[in-house]
Amino acid sequence: MREKKGTKKSRSLRTLVIYGIFVLGLILLSFMIRLFYLIGDSKFDGKHRYNLVIGDLPAGRQVHRVSGLMSFEPVTSSLSLLIFPNNSNLSFSDFNRKFGVIPDGYIKTRYSYSLERVIPNILQSFLLHSNNILTNINYYDLLRLYLYAKKVPVSSIIVEEASISDDVRDFNKDASLLLTDNVASAENISVQIINAAGQSGLGGRLERVILNFGGNVVSVKTALVIEPISKIQYYGQETYTLNKLERYLSIKKERLDKEDIARIVITIGEDIKNTLLF
Repeated sequence: MREKKGTKKSRSLRTLVIYGIFVLGLILLSFMIRLFYLIGDSKFDGKHRYNLVIGDLPAGRQVHRVSGLMSFEPVTSSLSLLIFPNNSNLSFSDFNRKFGVIPDGYIKTRYSYSLERVIPNILQSFLLHSNNILTNINYYDLLRLYLYAKKVPVSSIIVEEASISDDVRDFNKDASLLLTDNVASAENISVQIINAAGQSGLGGRLERVILNFGGNVVSVKTALVIEPISKIQYYGQETYTLNKLERYLSIKKERLDKEDIARIVITIGEDIKNTLLF
């Protein structure tokens, strides 16, 4: 018997619907997998201070210039913005060493913008122009930082112009007021720094970084013997300060059997003597 035309159309429609559901399911699955990895790669946990250095590429320049540093502090529901003068010409490669701050993330734009605008609007412009920025943070974190900034009361937002001078103590005063990590400061974990890289000054530079985020450095010394590999050693339980240092410095941690002068001992080895981190 010949199949009716209506039956054929019904089967064709059903096949098309099934195919459409299958394709939609693949798209949804792909989106969920992407979202899972974005969340897993998130660096802003909404509980601890997060520092974001931002910069643009002025006309006629080949290198991005640092224009500001945003600092998000969920513990106190506050937000700080340090603005660097337009004539500072501060490069990203010089920022960490000059100011003793290791940022959690950076954003370099291919366009000019003004930091005189409301902070949420600045972050919103980064979201809207995501194809014209270079960054090491993902879209999920950028969105969360924007939503966080929108919720911060105006009274809890501090905007200051950073001091650009040869005396690093000028910036250290700003940093201690605006960039202190309240969780690390409350832990007050003692830290010893041993410079075993064979290059002077590294211990003091790292000390400055740790003091700027609220850490407690009790000793800085130079080793008599050069160590080829850097290490972070700790006594007792793992702490937020320990994990923060491990993440910042990309140095593996190892447990100590007994406590000496400090609970955390950082040995700077030859492998990072040319670091640009601090």
